[in-house]
Amino acid sequence: MRVDVSPDKLKATLAVDPGDEQLPWPDESDIRRMAAEAGVTFGFTPSPDHPSGSGIHPREPIVVARGIEPGPGAPGWIEYPFEQSPVQKDAEATAELLHIRNVRTGDVVARIHPPEPGTAGRGVDGSEIPGAAGRPARCIAGENTRCVPDRPETIVATADGHARIAPDGSVEVQTVFRVNGDAGVLTGNIDFVGAVIITGDIKSDYAVRAGTSIEVHGSVGDALLTAGGDVVIREGFVGTGKGIIRAGGNVTVQQVHYQTIEADRDVEIRREAIAATIRASGRIIAPRAVIVGGRLEAGEEIEVLNLGNGEETPVMAQVGVRQRLLDRVTQLEQERAVTEKQLQDVRAAVYKLVRRQLDAGSLPPDQLQVLERLKTLQDGIPAVIDRIDRQTAVIQEALKNTLACRIRAHGIVAANALLEINGVRKLVQAAVREVLFVEKSGRIEQLAA
Repeated sequence: MRVDVSPDKLKATLAVDPGDEQLPWPDESDIRRMAAEAGVTFGFTPSPDHPSGSGIHPREPIVVARGIEPGPGAPGWIEYPFEQSPVQKDAEATAELLHIRNVRTGDVVARIHPPEPGTAGRGVDGSEIPGAAGRPARCIAGENTRCVPDRPETIVATADGHARIAPDGSVEVQTVFRVNGDAGVLTGNIDFVGAVIITGDIKSDYAVRAGTSIEVHGSVGDALLTAGGDVVIREGFVGTGKGIIRAGGNVTVQQVHYQTIEADRDVEIRREAIAATIRASGRIIAPRAVIVGGRLEAGEEIEVLNLGNGEETPVMAQVGVRQRLLDRVTQLEQERAVTEKQLQDVRAAVYKLVRRQLDAGSLPPDQLQVLERLKTLQDGIPAVIDRIDRQTAVIQEALKNTLACRIRAHGIVAANALLEINGVRKLVQAAVREVLFVEKSGRIEQLAA
């Protein structure tokens, strides 16, 4: 007879060799002696009685000692700072589900936490058996994201947009958010740092805000639209006068009824504007549109088909907003100075914490979190300064063109239309056709278009 130890050292068994069947069954001291000869020092089980009453020794080994199995460590995991929701096929929302997760360039979108070590076990020979570490988590930097070079476990956004977990497990940022259908009661207000595309309408009393552009395939009611770039409405912007569009770029719309449009660049009207207020730092482009009532204000030029309809609905067309543009440049310069000061302060704070980390070898967890937030802010501020510079450049270019301000009509300018160019006003006494109005030496001159 002999005691064998399993290869994993978790079990010792008593086996009967061929030819030993007639030997007397060993008592506990005999079993312990054979176990000691096999190197067993831990986990003895109570000494087994003879397993059969007939005296015939068993053919199967009998366990005489058991070790403690090691435990596996907890697996690694991924932390997503942005709010999670069910994985979407792409950055789209239907009328039943709208979930936007805004992130800015430099924001942390994923942190990969390491697995925990396993719990050690013990072999029947008294040795320690290490536990297997947990399975590491895997996260891939997808579109518009990257791993931080000195912190490979951290993934950050490289663009402003919608953060999501892709079907392949990667984390990505999409710069366009698409709403399939209408924006209204089932979607609520929309606020997105990138571009927004709405395939239906925007209903009254709702707001859509986009960091870049807004594109609406349908119409817009008494809604508020705010975009850092262009706004395109394929159909009409029609309501009771409560609707407003504010764009940092151009605005393009088929028709406007009673609403307000404000653009830092040009406004294009393709069909008509009725009792609308339209302001453009650049041009109002409406060569095929009829303008009835309301107010047009442009920095450079107003171009229409027909302007006014006589006495029924007065209309005013004003070109030349030099002072307003100068005021806006001053405002942007002040914003830039404040932002630059903020960047200097953030850089100084980052340097101070990094210096402290190098001197001490580490930072407390709360200071590490502060350092991470400051680095993210430091990465994002230059983009803010760049946006201010681009807006300033657009306005300065518009200022160059204020001397060439004009109002052009390819059709008719009706009587009682009020014109203003560079602060000089003229009331049209009788309807005129195919005409160009310019300002010279404090007077508005009428030329053939």
